[in-house]
Amino acid sequence: MVIAQCQKCKREPSTVVSRKETFCKSCFLKFVKGKQRKQMKDGRFKVKYGRNEDQTTEKTVSAILAFRFDGSSLVLLDILISWLEEQLAMSPRAHVGFNLTVLCYSLEQPQSWIAEKATQIKTKYHGEEGISRLHVKFEILDCNDEVKRNEGLSGIYLTDHFESLIDRSNKVKGDALKMIDTQIQDKSAQEDLKSVVERDVIVRHCLQLECSILLLPDCMSELAISVLAFTARGRGERISETLGDNYIDVDGNRLEVLYPLRDILKSEIESYLKICDLERFQAPKIDNTFKSVKNKTVNELVREYFESVEPEYPEVISTVVKAGSKLRIPFSEGDVKRCGICREIINDDPQNWLESITVNEGIPAKTEEEKRNYELYLSSIQRPEERELYTAGNKESISLCFGCVADLRNLRGKFSWPAD
Repeated sequence: MVIAQCQKCKREPSTVVSRKETFCKSCFLKFVKGKQRKQMKDGRFKVKYGRNEDQTTEKTVSAILAFRFDGSSLVLLDILISWLEEQLAMSPRAHVGFNLTVLCYSLEQPQSWIAEKATQIKTKYHGEEGISRLHVKFEILDCNDEVKRNEGLSGIYLTDHFESLIDRSNKVKGDALKMIDTQIQDKSAQEDLKSVVERDVIVRHCLQLECSILLLPDCMSELAISVLAFTARGRGERISETLGDNYIDVDGNRLEVLYPLRDILKSEIESYLKICDLERFQAPKIDNTFKSVKNKTVNELVREYFESVEPEYPEVISTVVKAGSKLRIPFSEGDVKRCGICREIINDDPQNWLESITVNEGIPAKTEEEKRNYELYLSSIQRPEERELYTAGNKESISLCFGCVADLRNLRGKFSWPAD
């Protein structure tokens, strides 16, 4: 068997095939790191020079890496640490170009698992002393605890005519993440609402730490999945926020968001993990091999599609990402209306559109007998919380985007959520 030669260095035998090119280990790692450097080529991240660190402190920016223990997070962390080590090795007067906080979290794994894995990862990079020298620090975030810190969960209701109401008068304490599973039956809706919680917790934590740069580890394949999944779930406005604009505005504060791996394919992430022995730090993957199509989420179905086309047609994935990056939210003058659940901008009222394309009422009862039977029917199917929706008078109107209306469309009764 003839082993192909690396097409880059022309010396070493190839071990990786990507985008129809062959690479040796060294050239492949340089190839992937080069893609990351291109996304962070801004002068703010370059090496700083000075006699001591005090001379460069004011020029050094701080960035937060959202680290969720998946393959992309591990690869990006390894690349960033390698880059910082290279910067320090450039000269005796060289100092790191940026300070890095690794925000470790998981919506699925217990805090004990997160703490253990974070310790193992720090050990790989020479422990506390090694990462401190690079101005890298790890911080463990408990998403459940962050959500519980809100002032209470309000009850949100969705009527048959897609009118959304909120009851702020009787707030209850609770775990919003667990309530998503118990209140919402649809798996895609659960996944969607959990992603809303995840994004909100991370963004607000960045602002608490007074950090202006957020590094998200999503690779090109994952961004392409987001584009199609957002479209399918009626959240097209998030495509612009994810790929188009580099900033998120929250309560008057602006947070810059970067995707350093946006030019790297999922298969390249997996190859990097194997070469650098990073797979052992990954969170356990869920096996969907024997799951029926009807039980799979939108993200899982889209992911399977891209996994099938990536080996032969990687340009399909890059085309989806490029198309998504050109989308922009329409400009609107004056105050903008935001969704009461996900805080996204609402350009068009989804209630009016949904009312115009759906029929929610049957032929009205005419005779006395029909009316009596209709009342008996209502009393037999209505749950107490449904009757409460129409009888209580302490509810007020709240704006919801189309995506959140779609998530709550099959909800019976109230949906508990940490609304403002």
